Amino acid sequence: AQSVTVIDTVSRKSLGEIETAGCALIYPTGPRGFFSLCSDGAALQVHLDDNGQLVSKTRSKILFNPAEDPVTEKGVRDGATWLFATFSGNVLPIDTTGKVPQVRAGWSLLDAAARKESWRPGGIQHLAFHERSKRFYSLMHVGGADTHKDPGTEIWVYDLAKRTRVQRIVLKDIATSIAVTQDDKPLLFTLFIAAPKVQVYDAISGAHQRTIEEIGFTPTTLVTH
Repeated sequence: AQSVTVIDTVSRKSLGEIETAGCALIYPTGPRGFFSLCSDGAALQVHLDDNGQLVSKTRSKILFNPAEDPVTEKGVRDGATWLFATFSGNVLPIDTTGKVPQVRAGWSLLDAAARKESWRPGGIQHLAFHERSKRFYSLMHVGGADTHKDPGTEIWVYDLAKRTRVQRIVLKDIATSIAVTQDDKPLLFTLFIAAPKVQVYDAISGAHQRTIEEIGFTPTTLVTH
C-alpha cells in the first residue's frame, strides 16, 4: 500500500497517514493541499485542515495516457499550474485551482526539425522554471524511445507565455539535473550523476561562469535557495 505521512515540523510529531493507493509523490497545490500522480494517468487531490487532518481526497479523470506517452514525474511549478513533460517531449500543464487537477492545453518542446533529429527531454531532474521571466528550461538529448533518463547535451529555453523556444544552451559537460535560482539575475546549475562537480551558467545569456569541484559522489537532485 502507498500512503503519505503528515508531520508537524514544529513539534516533529506525526499527525496522521493518508492512503494514496496507486498514486505516488507529493505536488503542493496550496498551503493545505497536494496531489499525487496515479498509475492509470489520473491524479489524486488531497486537502488538509489547519491541524493536518484529511478534509477531502478526490481522484481526477485521466490526465494522460501512461501506456502511449507517459509523463516523467519531474514537474515544475508556475503558481497554481504544474508543468510536466512526456517521454516524447509534449508539455502537460496541470491546473490545480479547482477541486481536482485538470489538464490545460498542452504544447510540444519540439518542432518538426527537432523531431526529425530525434531530440527529446531526459535526465534525473530535467526541467526548471524561472518565475519572474517565465523562462522554462528543458534538458535535451538526441535519442530513441525509452531514453528519458539519458543525460542531456543542451538546455533548451522557452518563453512560457508564447510557448516558443528562445534559446539553446550548449553545455560544457553532459548533465542529468538542472536548477535555476529565482533572483533577478538567475544562475543555472547543472550536474551529471557520475561526476562530482556542478557547472554554473548565466541563466539569461547561457554563458558558462565556473565549475564547483568535489561536491561528493553520485550527485542527483539540485535545490536552490
